[in-house]
Amino acid sequence: MARQAACEPEGTSDARAFDRGVHENPADFWDTVAGTVTARVEPVIGRGEKQRGPVIDHLRDLAVPARRQCSSRETGQIIASCRRRLGDCSKIGLPDGSFTRG
Repeated sequence: MARQAACEPEGTSDARAFDRGVHENPADFWDTVAGTVTARVEPVIGRGEKQRGPVIDHLRDLAVPARRQCSSRETGQIIASCRRRLGDCSKIGLPDGSFTRG
């Protein structure tokens, strides 16, 4: 259950869980984030902005640390793909993460 809470955008306890996951054990966090992000996004696909908005915001917030901390290109691509599926086509952050270097 803690893994799901780490990817929930609403509520202070969820935000704290996300921060703990990223900062206390980043390798474990990034290993599981792709699945939890997908599980969070699928129920709001095709729904209104009110339902999609908080999830899009969370994915935007997740994209920047993913570029810096996650060694898996696939995880970054899943985050970006989920954002696009929800209708968010904005560019996030600078391309300076580990998986953006040649």
